[in-house]
Parts: sequence; structure tokens; C-alpha cells
Amino acid sequence: MQLVGVEAWTLELRGRLPLEAARRQVAGLSLLERDGEAELDLLVFGMTGLHVRGVPWPRFSYREALWRIGVRLHGEPAWFGHTCDLDRPLVSALGRVMVRYPVRRAAIEREGGGEEGGEGSEPAWRISIEAGAGLRITARPTAQAPPPVPPRPIVVGAQRRCFRIPWREDPAPYRRRAEIDVAHDALSEATLGAPVRWDSHGLLHRGRVHRCGIARPLRGDGSLGE
Repeated sequence: MQLVGVEAWTLELRGRLPLEAARRQVAGLSLLERDGEAELDLLVFGMTGLHVRGVPWPRFSYREALWRIGVRLHGEPAWFGHTCDLDRPLVSALGRVMVRYPVRRAAIEREGGGEEGGEGSEPAWRISIEAGAGLRITARPTAQAPPPVPPRPIVVGAQRRCFRIPWREDPAPYRRRAEIDVAHDALSEATLGAPVRWDSHGLLHRGRVHRCGIARPLRGDGSLGE
């Protein structure tokens, strides 16, 4: 079964997390390091029309912030899904059961840039996430349009029992490098046990097609179980 939807808007922001804090989070997997720290990625998007492929109804629209730590899966770069912030109770329940995400209820807001793909009157995107603590980010699009990059595998799990989430992306027609200003961040330490050193640049998308499936057990040789 495949779930398909369109990300009306997306922010991808990398950062770095102290190794000691990251090692406590990744179910025994090897970390991907950058400048002596663990690689981190925050993926924030507004999903529209998520549905089971071939089934026209029901469709779900919601907002999500996925915290991912860089790991190696059988020698190759991958992401470990640490926390999935969601703003809809039903979607949270489905994410916990079908994708095995460690979900958390959150309020996720975005202003500026035109949610449905228009340019809007304000070029900057202002994104906030509130989940007990808060994170506020301003992303200013530049003229740079980087080429799409294939997504890494993503795994979730705990206590050395991992599941891999089938994940594909159809590239967005709009991609822009963005200058990032993190105005306030109490949420990264509350989420990960240590503050994140965020990069000064990120990536914005509009209209990326999001495809994922049911999480499946990951065997020791890297193959998927039933």
C-alpha cells in the first residue's frame, strides 16, 4: 500500500547535534558525522490530499515537522526518524500505527510565500512549531534553484529493532535555496536532549509529490521483512 500526497510547501533545514546526545537516540545505528557532530535534518511541510494510491477517498491535509538524525545503514547514508510533529489527531494516530513514527502533537504555522504556489506579497517564509517548547524560523528565498537530490532511506525504531519506511519523492517544480534565521529555539533541546547548531541556509520546495508506505521490519542484512 502506498500513500500519496502533495507537499504544498516544504522547508528542509540541516544542522548539527552533539555526538553524545545523538548516540542516545538512534537505536544503536552508526552516526553520520559532520565537523565532529552528528548530522540533523528538520523537514517541515504542509501536506495536501494524502490518500491511499488508487483509493480516491478519504484525503488528509495536515502539517508535519519530521526530526531526522543522519545515520549509516549498511554503509550508506540514511535518516533515523526521531520525532514526527503533527497537527491533526487522526493523522497522528495513523502515523503511529502505519508508519511507526514516534509522533507528537504540535501546532505548526507558516506565513508568507503563497501556500498554493503563488509568489505572495511577502518573499520570506516564517515558520513556527510549538510542542511544549517553540521554534521560530524565517527562510528568505534566493534566486538559486538547486537540482533535486534523491531521498535517503528512512528508518524508525528503538532498542535495536528498526523498521524502514518505503519513501519516494517526485521533485517539486519550485526549489529554492534559502537564507535561514532562527529567531527562537527552545524546541530542539526539548526534543533531542541538546541544542542544535542550525545551518545558515536551507531549501524550500513547492509542489513536491510525497510517496510513502507501511513501515516494515529491517532485517540484519538490510532486507525488509513482512
